[in-house]
Amino acid sequence: MSDNDILYIADAHNHRISIVDLNCNTSNTIDPGQGGGSNEQFNYPHDVSVTNTSLYVLDTEKHRVQQLSLNDSNTTTTVIAFKTSFKVYYFYVDIKNQIYVSDYTNHRVLRFSLNSNNYTIVAGNGSNGLALNQLNRPHGLFVDENETIFIADRQNHRIMKWSLGATSGVQVIVSSVSGSNCQKLDEPIHLIIDTNEYMYISDCHNHRILRLAPNSTDAKCIIACSGSSGKDATQLYYPHTLAFDSEGSLYISEWGNNRVQKFQIIGRNASQQQNGN
Repeated sequence: MSDNDILYIADAHNHRISIVDLNCNTSNTIDPGQGGGSNEQFNYPHDVSVTNTSLYVLDTEKHRVQQLSLNDSNTTTTVIAFKTSFKVYYFYVDIKNQIYVSDYTNHRVLRFSLNSNNYTIVAGNGSNGLALNQLNRPHGLFVDENETIFIADRQNHRIMKWSLGATSGVQVIVSSVSGSNCQKLDEPIHLIIDTNEYMYISDCHNHRILRLAPNSTDAKCIIACSGSSGKDATQLYYPHTLAFDSEGSLYISEWGNNRVQKFQIIGRNASQQQNGN
């Protein structure tokens, strides 16, 4: 989501980016072709991140991050090229334009500088496990202004917090096995944090959204709390990526329903917005 409420959606299986202007209800696409071999075409773009000037696209099956100018979306530049042994589904661009990626198959998080293929391992030791220095199929990321990384540790069913330079993380929500009460997660996929440090978690296989207050381990369900999947307006079906607009409404992409839902969060306003993915 951009600052001026332009919603960018990674439409992975259509190999394109959908663009929705929430101010005037218009839509457009960045559609360079159906996953073909040319450099301009996307192949399974899985995630996007927006800064003041640029749109970044995680082009998963081409193992790269593409940068597009918000003023000229027809011009693309490859700013990171991954090794083919990396499988990356989520990434995050921080305020320093450092790019963090969750290396799904190698159970770690990597940090790249812009326009460099050199990286630093910033979370995980490369082997899957439940120890505090390990991850298991990491997915969504959030990085705060102190370069602290919050990780949806999918197959460990937990949220991890990793401080800058740390060799191990801290469990924010400790689960280790899947569950459906609010203190147990079932394959968390994505998370975001607002400026009041409230965390919002996409609890994918429980088909719901949780909110965690700062310095708390007591998460509360705030959206789709029945625990069952569905296509009604009050239900979710495999929720994935989360984003806020300038009015504080929460947008949720759902893989199971092939849609994006908008929810107004009661008691939240535009001053609480957290910019980012």
